[in-house]
Amino acid sequence: MVPMILAQKPETMPYPVLRLAFRKRGTLAWVSHLDVLRTFNKALLRAGLPLFYTEGFSPRPKLVFATPLSLGQESLLEYLDVRLTGEVCPREAALALCDTLPPELCVFAAGYPGAKFSTIAFSRYEIRLYTAGASGELAARCDARLHDRPLTVFKRSKAGDHDADISEGIREIFTDFTGDSIRIDACLSADSAGFINPEYLLTYLREKEGILSSDPLTESAKILRLSLLDASGDEILPEPGCYVVREGAEA
Repeated sequence: MVPMILAQKPETMPYPVLRLAFRKRGTLAWVSHLDVLRTFNKALLRAGLPLFYTEGFSPRPKLVFATPLSLGQESLLEYLDVRLTGEVCPREAALALCDTLPPELCVFAAGYPGAKFSTIAFSRYEIRLYTAGASGELAARCDARLHDRPLTVFKRSKAGDHDADISEGIREIFTDFTGDSIRIDACLSADSAGFINPEYLLTYLREKEGILSSDPLTESAKILRLSLLDASGDEILPEPGCYVVREGAEA
């Protein structure tokens, strides 16, 4: 439990927002975003934070995630904004949450935000391909394919399903062979208008180079989000505040 609320919100002041930085690793990659939301709802209640609730017939805590992950993807850095009815010590809040969340969902920083999520323009990913025939030659062919212009994939959106060229949403991309897998380092658009899911890159390579098209029991892909960047390509770091890494948590 958070032992002390520092200050209640004055009536003339806006409700404060606490920003949490957390990791999503291991088997939790296969937990849906909706279930992550439910998990945080329960963890915040157990931690005793003074949560702000929406109005209406079904009040709920006001939580906003920066860039939700797709199912099956891991991340070293995710952000969650929690609206409160009073100020709390970020360090105490992070420590309390560490006691209520599973090790693979590790809150490691907390603070009061100075910038909006709209400043996030890109996500950097590391993609590992464990596929039949993985070699330096195949990695080179994959790298050439990912520099195709146009790079057309079948894209699903609220506006309808259609073929789309995603090359404009690729800021940087590099592919090499690491000895047991093909590694792709990709910096992709993460803004709401042009978000690029790294799964599109796998779809394109499966079509053009036949990767991950053999035995699904022996072939796999691992997608890890490394960082978030602004429009200038600078890494967006956690807000100044407390840095709490759970003992034994996977980095």
